[in-house]
Amino acid sequence: MLKNKKIREIILLNLATICYAIGINLFFQPHQIVPGALSGLGIIVQHYVGLNIALFTMYINIILLVMAFIFIGRSFAIKSLLGGVIFLPCYLYIIPNVMLVDSILLSTILGGIINGVGVTLLYYSHGSAGGTSLIGKIISKCTSLKYAISVSIVDAIIVFMGLLVFGVIKSVYAVIAITLTIRISKRIENKKLSKR
Repeated sequence: MLKNKKIREIILLNLATICYAIGINLFFQPHQIVPGALSGLGIIVQHYVGLNIALFTMYINIILLVMAFIFIGRSFAIKSLLGGVIFLPCYLYIIPNVMLVDSILLSTILGGIINGVGVTLLYYSHGSAGGTSLIGKIISKCTSLKYAISVSIVDAIIVFMGLLVFGVIKSVYAVIAITLTIRISKRIENKKLSKR
């Protein structure tokens, strides 16, 4: 029974990171929309330095995993290893970085919906895709800030950096994408709870 649960969690984590990679590579990055998260920071870094988002995500997540191991503990770091260092960077590398939709608004909507599904799958996998969730855990462990507040602050800083780099209009689309991601994930979660 425990083995089946672990397999289910790994499958869900896998599907969640596929959703994230699709959202980033097919909808957000081609339009330079920075919807927070480590991959959003990767969009900025790729714009300036040319470093592939997959490599950037993997490198930073490795550093964050070492920090998480030190500050948070082995269990959380190991759960983040699969999602943040293996699955997400692999899918960001495999899924082509192409503009699937010319409309920035439609791209924002589709990316936000797909990321919302990914967030929900990630929640049910009891795993982590690394990035800002690791940063939030480290900050909340080392300060008096709560985890959700820590993640929100880090994501807000990344969105603000996107505003400085790509302008106000693209930042408005980023806020729309984040809002959709949150609403979709809450909607799916609420439907699941109402079926119980």
